[in-house]
Amino acid sequence: MAGLSAHDRGIGLLLDFGSRRVLPVHARLRGRRRLRDGPPRRCLRAHLGRLAIPFGDRATGDRRGGGDRPVAARRSRSPGSRPTDIRLQAGVAAARPAGRGRLGVPRGEAQADHSGSGAAFGGHGAVIHVFVGTLAEYIKLAPLLWRMESAGLPYRLIDSGQHADRSESFRDELGLRAPDYVMGGTRSVDSVPAALWWAAGLGRKLARPRQLDRTVFGGRSGICVVHGDTPTALIGALMAKRAGLALAHVEAGLRTYRWLHPFPEEIVRVAVDRLADLLFAPDGTAAEELRKRRVKGRIITGSSNTVSDALRAALAGGAGWHSSTHRPRPVVVTMHRVENLHRRRRRQGLVHVIKRLAETTPVRWYVHEPTRRALKSADQAGLEASGVELVPMVPHAEFVRALARAPFAITDGGSIQEECALLGVPVLLWRDRTDRADGLGENAVLSRYDPGVVEAFLADPERFRRARRLPQSSPSQEILEVLAEWVDG
Repeated sequence: MAGLSAHDRGIGLLLDFGSRRVLPVHARLRGRRRLRDGPPRRCLRAHLGRLAIPFGDRATGDRRGGGDRPVAARRSRSPGSRPTDIRLQAGVAAARPAGRGRLGVPRGEAQADHSGSGAAFGGHGAVIHVFVGTLAEYIKLAPLLWRMESAGLPYRLIDSGQHADRSESFRDELGLRAPDYVMGGTRSVDSVPAALWWAAGLGRKLARPRQLDRTVFGGRSGICVVHGDTPTALIGALMAKRAGLALAHVEAGLRTYRWLHPFPEEIVRVAVDRLADLLFAPDGTAAEELRKRRVKGRIITGSSNTVSDALRAALAGGAGWHSSTHRPRPVVVTMHRVENLHRRRRRQGLVHVIKRLAETTPVRWYVHEPTRRALKSADQAGLEASGVELVPMVPHAEFVRALARAPFAITDGGSIQEECALLGVPVLLWRDRTDRADGLGENAVLSRYDPGVVEAFLADPERFRRARRLPQSSPSQEILEVLAEWVDG
C-alpha cells in the first residue's frame, strides 16, 4: 500500500476485511456445501471478483471483476486498450421525448424487456443497463435515458426500490418508461430498520450470481451505469461485477476527504470508483482526483454535470418562469441529510435560523418525508406560526422554477448546490463539508454551522448572485457516445 493516501488505505482495508474475514467465517458456519447455482462457499471470495477491492501491492490479476468468469465471456474491453483520459465536447442532442402515462410496476419481478435485440451494438445482445433508485438519480440520468430512447438504443432500466413510494410518479413526471426490473417493496428506504431489511434482500441476490444475471440483468451482457454516491450506486456496482458486467460510474471523483461527512456517501463513492471500468468525471478537478488515486478504469472528463441537461429541460417547460411579479418571492429551504436530521443541534440550529428569517422574508420549506419525521410536532407548529410555508416535495420542474425565482436558498443538498451554481442563485449550504466545488467562492457559501458565516450571508445575500451559466454542450450526450462505443466494441 506504499504511496497510497490514508483515505485509500482505509477504504481498502475496510472492504478487504469484509471479504476476507467475514465471508470465510460465514462459509465455515454454513459448511462447504455448494450454493444453489454457484461455487462452493470456500471459493466465494474468488467468485466475488472485485468485491474485495485490491489496493497497492495486492493489485494483481484481472481487476475488471467478474470472478472466475473468463474475460472472453464478457463484452467489455480491458482498461488498457483505450486512452486513459478523453475530453469530449459534443453538441446538444435531441430533447426528451413526449411524456408517457403512468405505468404500474409489479415489485421484484422482471418486466417486459425493452432492451431490443442488440442489433444496434453489433448483434451481440449487449445492452446498457441503467441502475437507479433515488429521485436525484432519476433526475440526473433522465437526460441520458431520453437520448437513448430518441436514438433507439437498447437499454434496460433497473430500479433498486430505494425511493419506492415516489419512483413511479416521478418517472411519469420525467416521461420515463417503467423499469425492466424492480427490487424491494412498495415503501421507500428512509429509516434504519427499512435499510437493513432492504440490504438483506439485495444481499441474498448477490449470493446467487446466475439468478442475478438472469433476473436483474435479464441475461444480457453489456455495461451497467450507476450514479453518484447512494447505497443504490454501491449495490448496483456490486451486482454488475458479480454478474460479470462492465461498470460505468457517472459523477465520479467527488470527495470531501472525511469518511463521516457525509456518511456513507464518501465511502460509497471511493468504493464505486475503484470498481468502475468507465469513470465519468463532471469536471477537471474530479478527473484529477481520480488520477491521483490511480484508479484502474478509464477516466472521461465531461464538460459539466448531467444536472445541467435536466435543468435546461425543466426551465424549457415553464414558460414565463422568469417573468416579474409584485409578490415577494419565497426563500427556498431544504434539508434531508442524515448528519443534519439526526443531530439535534444542527437540526434545531436551522429551525432557529428559518424562524428568524420568516419574520421579514417569505420562506418556503420543501419537506422530505424523513425531514417531516425528524422535525418534532412542536418544531413544525413553531415554524408555521412564524409564517414558514411547509410544503411536501413537488415535481422537479416546478421546484427548479421556484429555485430560479428565489432571492436565495438554504440547503444541504449537493444537487441543489449544483443547480444554484448554474442558475446563479445565492445559496447557503447547511453543511460542514461538501464534495462539490460548484459555486464555492461565487454564489455558494459553506456555513460549517458557524453563526458568524450564517449572519454574514443573511445580511446581504444578493451580493452573491451571479449570471446564469448553462453550458452549451450536453454531458448526457457525451456519456452516451462513450457507452455506445464501449458496448459496440
